[in-house]
Amino acid sequence: MSPEIIEYLFKCGPMQPFSHELPAECFPKNSQGRSFHDSWFWKKLPCGELVRRKWMSYSRINNRLYCVHCALFGKNRKCEWVCKGFSDWKNGPVKICKHEVTENHTFASIKAIYKEAAFPLIQSMKENEMEKLVMNKEVIKNLIDITIYLSRHSLPFRGHREGWQDKIRGNFKDLTILLAKYSSPLASHLTEVQLKRKHTYNFITWQRQNQLIQAIATHIRNSIKYELINAKYFAVSVDTTFDISRKEQLSIVFRYINKNTGDICERLIALRETLLTTGQHLFTMFNDICEEMDIDWKKYLIGQSYDGAASMRGAYNGLQAIMKEHNPSATYKCLMLGSQI
Repeated sequence: MSPEIIEYLFKCGPMQPFSHELPAECFPKNSQGRSFHDSWFWKKLPCGELVRRKWMSYSRINNRLYCVHCALFGKNRKCEWVCKGFSDWKNGPVKICKHEVTENHTFASIKAIYKEAAFPLIQSMKENEMEKLVMNKEVIKNLIDITIYLSRHSLPFRGHREGWQDKIRGNFKDLTILLAKYSSPLASHLTEVQLKRKHTYNFITWQRQNQLIQAIATHIRNSIKYELINAKYFAVSVDTTFDISRKEQLSIVFRYINKNTGDICERLIALRETLLTTGQHLFTMFNDICEEMDIDWKKYLIGQSYDGAASMRGAYNGLQAIMKEHNPSATYKCLMLGSQI
């Protein structure tokens, strides 16, 4: 039996009916006129105290006794008390006492006692786990709000010094501390992080910030993908520029009509570093991005627009010419300052 079934049966407990609960208000008798007695469910200790035999279970259908502890936790599960069942009512009290002192039954009963003692502890652990789960969800929700706020306002996340003793710890960390004044789960989490440091889960490190940014970005891209698939037809605008570190960055913007609202949408799909600006290399990057989003640009792309760079607008080697070879419907228009597709 699986651990789940054993735990379920153990929680159900033994079947111990009393004679007045039976249809004839007595236990059935065998050919010798003997029957089971419900007083056998109890054991009298030397001090005179009566204790219930939790291991003993009576089957109304088979009219036999079974040992629940041996069946669930015993090493020898082929004994009479597990498989066949006990029905020697004539020698009932003697055989019951004899079974209670066997090695197999003693071992099984000890395991049953430990199992029963662990139930309150397991329940408490589950409750603590659920409480921790709810608190972590609330903490993550607050951090997601902070991430969205900083992203919408194009603000940097991190600072030069982010120690707990520093006055300025970066926008993300400072906003987390500010929001903790109004969120008890977040305040509790920050206190735990400062006390336990590396010995607890920390949701505010730069690695976790990057994961939040990536998760939100993935959700946004999936939303754009859904709108784009519904719109079917779209146009693309591609441009390259140098960033502050003098690295060439490629930006790809999709333009389409939202089918539900009728609005014209322009969505930045990707911003990636590129080492080459040849038409073939830019085409490869564009094609890879479309494949990542499962967009069939060869069928639904109806317009393309780029800046005035020769590598893009060249009649043969430029990006627009390569796109035309794969999709003749992709009409080209030069994108200058202030112009649109």
